Amino acid sequence: MAERALIPVPKTYAELLRSVKAALFEGQRAADLAWVRSFHETGRLIHCHVLLKKDRADYGAQVIGQLARDTGTDHRRLYECRQFYRCFPNFRLTGKLGWTRGLLLSSVLDDDARATLVTDVLKDDLPSDALKARVRALNAASKEPADAASKILPPALLKA
Repeated sequence: MAERALIPVPKTYAELLRSVKAALFEGQRAADLAWVRSFHETGRLIHCHVLLKKDRADYGAQVIGQLARDTGTDHRRLYECRQFYRCFPNFRLTGKLGWTRGLLLSSVLDDDARATLVTDVLKDDLPSDALKARVRALNAASKEPADAASKILPPALLKA
């Protein structure tokens, strides 16, 4: 990774404030993007591996459980990573959405409704709280059969 040039030491408080804000926000954005990239890649690895073993019934649940034990990672997080990747295989889009909004959007079962929400989120920079309310309302009103969520999450997580 190329190192950035250092910002000259500010001479006034106004310059200091501007420089500190820029450094903090840039650092936070870089850290957030790194998290999104790691969750996306984790989801890709799990999803593609499970596809290789698709002829083995219940392999996905078994391998995620084993991964959770062996990595010390919560199994719910591994399922979320996989679903995040399944809904958003293009990383450029997930980088724009971020982890929180991407995770909320990946819980929308209807692909067309999710696509509409993604457009709204990107166009209006919809905050996570407002998005959460829309996702809940949309999923509550969904005409999907009750077992549609089972395509995404195992039964143990559906009860959680």
